[in-house]
Amino acid sequence: MKKMRLLGLISATVITISSMQGVGLTASAASVGQKLSVTSPSHTQERGNCDGYSYEVWIDNTGGNGSMTLGSGGTFNTEWSASMSRGNFLARRGMSYDGDRKKATSYDTVVLNYEADYTASSQGNSRLCVYGWYRDPLVEYYIIEDWKNWCPAQDTANKKDSKIVEIDGAKYEIFWMYHTGPDINGGNSQFKQYYSVRQNKRTSGSITVTDHFKAWEKAGWGIGTLYEIALNVEGWESSGSANVKKLTLSNTPDPTITDNPGQQTDTPQEPEVKYDTPSGSGSGVSRLREGRHRLGRPRRQRPARLDLRNVPQRRQVPVCDRQRALLERCFDRIGRA
Repeated sequence: MKKMRLLGLISATVITISSMQGVGLTASAASVGQKLSVTSPSHTQERGNCDGYSYEVWIDNTGGNGSMTLGSGGTFNTEWSASMSRGNFLARRGMSYDGDRKKATSYDTVVLNYEADYTASSQGNSRLCVYGWYRDPLVEYYIIEDWKNWCPAQDTANKKDSKIVEIDGAKYEIFWMYHTGPDINGGNSQFKQYYSVRQNKRTSGSITVTDHFKAWEKAGWGIGTLYEIALNVEGWESSGSANVKKLTLSNTPDPTITDNPGQQTDTPQEPEVKYDTPSGSGSGVSRLREGRHRLGRPRRQRPARLDLRNVPQRRQVPVCDRQRALLERCFDRIGRA
């Protein structure tokens, strides 16, 4: 599990920047239909622009190989094999917003529409997510739509300010973490990572990215100028493939794309409590929707019967026979109550 958690601590752009300082980097404008291959450790990265969208394919120098075939617009097909220790791979396409120098929440609406087939091995872990950065403050962010085996939401020891929000009609857990490593400024620093993790995983749909920015701002997190938005496929100590058949960035959802719901996440959540109308006699009963456990009131226990005739008297008071008989009948009735 410790190895699997390292994916949450090693980000895609951290990987990108660190590899830029090494060997095997190629930056150029590729063409639609071109297949870009990476092999560790001799040739670890390809990046550039194609048909209006940026692209990057990268593999760590720990071993393995992978490829990315560019489609029209932002589409792409990728596969990787990096199941060895600390093997890491990513492929992504998107757009740069760095030239605007605008605060991320100042954009009216930015929607990422996507449709993908995504699979990965049971070994290691991987994710399908929206990815990018802010400047001032420096923040790396993820909107995780689908993942295999593990995701940072399970790192309860390090995630902070976790809460559930609703965006695009779906529930996301939002939280942030500290991370220290290379950054987009070419240095090595400590910065925050913001996360939104979808509670019902899927591999297609429309994501109003700016609504996530606003949710993070509402939570009191600092929002900087937007650097980029991209759809990212990443694998850690795993192998897999993804075919991103549709990918657009626009100001409206694509009506031709429908949600392809996946399985419920393994992230534990507090059960939702629904208060039902009481049935039968008695007072109200609450019912947990998950598990259907009834939480009725505890059964009232009848107190033990008291025999006041055996209670010792502190002092004797002289009474007549009639008074004594009356008192005995009272004590007898109280004892039978």
